Amino acid sequence: MRKIIEDFAYHSESLNNKQIIEEYQALLDILFSENQPISVDEANILMKLFPEEHNKDLDNSLLQVIETIQCSRSQFNDILKKMPSESLRDELLRRFQKEHNKHNN
Repeated sequence: MRKIIEDFAYHSESLNNKQIIEEYQALLDILFSENQPISVDEANILMKLFPEEHNKDLDNSLLQVIETIQCSRSQFNDILKKMPSESLRDELLRRFQKEHNKHNN
């Protein structure tokens, strides 16, 4: 697992809600800017750490990072089930289907 995710997980318990959101956003920004796919394990950890209180920007950032994952269809289905909210599940599925349709046309 990337050290940055481990570091966030380790110190996030000592932060208040606003700080958690800011730190989580910074984490997602770093992961997205690396232009590398995340692993299934990293995706699972990111979803476990997802703040209960969040905003649209954080939702979108999480989706962007999760979209970089390279996995099997069954792994993708497992990730869908673990998404922190129904709206995020629906949006990830919509994006996946749109991308899938683009490559099959």
